[in-house]
Amino acid sequence: MVELLTKPARLGTILAECEEVAFDLEFKRAKQWREAAPDRLLVGYLPIYIPREVLHAANALPVGIMGAGDRKQIIKGDAYYQSYICHLPRGVIEMALDSNLVGFDGFLFPAICDCIRNLSGMFKLAKKGKFTRYFDYPQNFTEHIGGPFFRELIQTVQEDMFKLNGVEVTPRAAQPCDHAVQP
Repeated sequence: MVELLTKPARLGTILAECEEVAFDLEFKRAKQWREAAPDRLLVGYLPIYIPREVLHAANALPVGIMGAGDRKQIIKGDAYYQSYICHLPRGVIEMALDSNLVGFDGFLFPAICDCIRNLSGMFKLAKKGKFTRYFDYPQNFTEHIGGPFFRELIQTVQEDMFKLNGVEVTPRAAQPCDHAVQP
């Protein structure tokens, strides 16, 4: 017999599951999603805009990497960055060096700060993922200046993913989708 839960109990169950997924430094749920089909990709990104709809259209799951927070002691990361640098890049490099990010196909490092720009180079040197891109954004979006720059950057990311899974991004495939929440 199925036990009926009260609304507060259901909410508590949902929140517990969300907390488990959000604070999992091994990214087990994302890795399970990736393993369910051979053409699926995991692409890690740091917290700022990336073209998630393009990743979804290429059958890739964009996975936000928010650092280790207070769940992981930073030791190796301090060898890459000074200890007074923000916790985010130090935690992310710590996670990469401790193999928390094994199974990710690629990484996009958005233009947040100089430390994150350097982190993209560190991932390339350490051969983390099958592709690593620093994702810079045009400051001028006029059609003849920023537009071509941004279009080329997105096409490069599409090509990176196509080389891995053979999924071509089309305008129809880039429509809003919900596969990211499906097991």
